[in-house]
Amino acid sequence: MNNKVNYFGIATLFIGTVIGAGFASGQELIQFFGNYGFKGIMGTLLVGLCFTILSIVIMFTAKNINSIAFEEVAVPNVKALRIFVNGIITFLSFGILVVMIAGAGAMLNTLTGLSPIIGNISMTIIIISVSWFGTESMLNSFNIVVPVMIVIAIITGILGIATGPGKAFMPPVAAQTISKNWLLSALLFVSYNFALSLAVLAPLGVKAKDKKSIVIGSIIGGVTLGSVATLLCIAIVKNFKLISNTSLPVFILAQNQNKFLGWAYGFVLLAAIFTTAEGILFALLERFSQYKVQLFKNRRVMLVSISTLALVGSNVGFSKLVSVLYPINGYLGFFVIAFLLYNYVATKKQLKVESKSCTKNAA
Repeated sequence: MNNKVNYFGIATLFIGTVIGAGFASGQELIQFFGNYGFKGIMGTLLVGLCFTILSIVIMFTAKNINSIAFEEVAVPNVKALRIFVNGIITFLSFGILVVMIAGAGAMLNTLTGLSPIIGNISMTIIIISVSWFGTESMLNSFNIVVPVMIVIAIITGILGIATGPGKAFMPPVAAQTISKNWLLSALLFVSYNFALSLAVLAPLGVKAKDKKSIVIGSIIGGVTLGSVATLLCIAIVKNFKLISNTSLPVFILAQNQNKFLGWAYGFVLLAAIFTTAEGILFALLERFSQYKVQLFKNRRVMLVSISTLALVGSNVGFSKLVSVLYPINGYLGFFVIAFLLYNYVATKKQLKVESKSCTKNAA
């Protein structure tokens, strides 16, 4: 990463981190929003605003204290709290890794009809192979994957809305939802995505060119994510009967519009799953390497151990994992958000005190 990151770099990395685990497959959108009908669409409008505000808060706090460590950015200087939050984010990251591996299996199953476990094993082997040789450059593929994914998602959403037989303005369309309240469901969606983005956004805050770049990059990232989520959610609701019982609803929606569009979306989705999984695995390796655990002193042993455990967990199934792990991660993420907001206010006050002190000393 360059010493100075402009607003475009901030927006791209922000979108890239969220889009793979957040809603690229559509399974997340259908469970957190689509099942609520029109109210779910209202929830997606809230997502863009929340993403924008939280990303600004994270990066401003990081810049204020000049720290890239997410524990220092998100949590007050209390050792027990920082250990607690580190544990939450570690659990959340591992959970997302499990879901990404399961998503690859669901994708291969939908494309070829092969057993999902073949896709799970294949993705696990790929991410182990890349990490085995310490190749981190693959994470730069976000710069290619993100714009292509956004364009294809927008095309899919527009075509889905134009051709969908259902109505966008309709009551809840499914009995089983993430929670009884559409607003809580939307906030849970923001929460788990925010906690996942924290480790990426904190360093960006320090590396950002200036605070103006942070604000512009956050607005572009948040508005883009919120707009795409809203567009796809409307398309999902209008085509609910077609995609409600599928593991990859947006892919099915794209494939139903045009086979070439379906294959293109499937390819980019796999790329997004890979980059997200690889980034999370790298972060987990870095996190565990800080601890003096006998089993994990060898980085490659740690790599294989984490990946194997994730592979085992992925056999539960993609849709079920999303419905169980993501809400849990969302509730845990609320703690992190509360600590972050407190820390943001506290560090801002501290800066004012230090600024006044410097002014008096200068006088």
